[in-house]
Amino acid sequence: LKREPGSVSFNDFNSFVAAEAGSPVLVDMLTVGNDDDVVMYVGQFNGSVGVVDPATDTNDLQLAVLDQCGQPSLPTEFAIQSGSYALMRSLVAVHDAPAVPDRVVALFDEAVTGQAADTLQAFGYVPNAGLTITPSDKTARIDALSGGSYDGAQSDAAGELLSLMFTSTRLSHTFRGGDLDAIDAAWNRRTLIALADEIEAGTYDDREIMLVGFSGPDVAFAEGLSASQSRADEFLAGLNVEIDDRRTTGAVTAQIDTSAKGFGTFSEIACPVQGAAETIEVWTRPRSQ
Repeated sequence: LKREPGSVSFNDFNSFVAAEAGSPVLVDMLTVGNDDDVVMYVGQFNGSVGVVDPATDTNDLQLAVLDQCGQPSLPTEFAIQSGSYALMRSLVAVHDAPAVPDRVVALFDEAVTGQAADTLQAFGYVPNAGLTITPSDKTARIDALSGGSYDGAQSDAAGELLSLMFTSTRLSHTFRGGDLDAIDAAWNRRTLIALADEIEAGTYDDREIMLVGFSGPDVAFAEGLSASQSRADEFLAGLNVEIDDRRTTGAVTAQIDTSAKGFGTFSEIACPVQGAAETIEVWTRPRSQ
């Protein structure tokens, strides 16, 4: 389904999506005169696809996709911010020179801070924001884990994980592990800076920040358990360096505990995204006195 030729929606989709893929939009495709009708017809014709202005879309037409573990994912704000909704991608800049100049790194570090969020949002981008999981989604994860069938080492890990879930809150900040390419590395740097900015702002004063690792479904549990712990430890080391650097300058003064724990494979509640081998979630709970 397409808007009429010459419309903004038609020109944008044709120029930036279809033509770039080598398949410009055909003139004899069904043309619809306004976005409301596109939305209506997409709901009636099986297999149809329509592109409309985001302001026209409603939650009635959320498109669920399966993650690489076969679990459904909906485009909630939390799923988008955590990177788990496969149809939403981050805007990434690639610098082809052998060494990226410091000023380029500084520019994009600034772009992921809270101060830049309003500007990016004004141009239609989803701004970087740290969210907490909703109570209903947390309950759903607990129910899914409780209803799983485990034995041996996985059963022990499930019990420990379930206990931790009751006392902790997941944040949308999520690291990607595995063989990191430039895009994964950029995502993880963005996540690290955003989390450190919130720590500096006092959001987690007198709390513990936990990096909780999960592996994908394609490895044995023991192997995934070890890999998820190693990856969580790796990102924890980076976070601690960032916190220590800010503490040296006086930007961070509060007492904050950090820890890392890998749990291996639990595809019912956590799944690496976009081909990564592990996913490292960020959880928080009151700091032990």
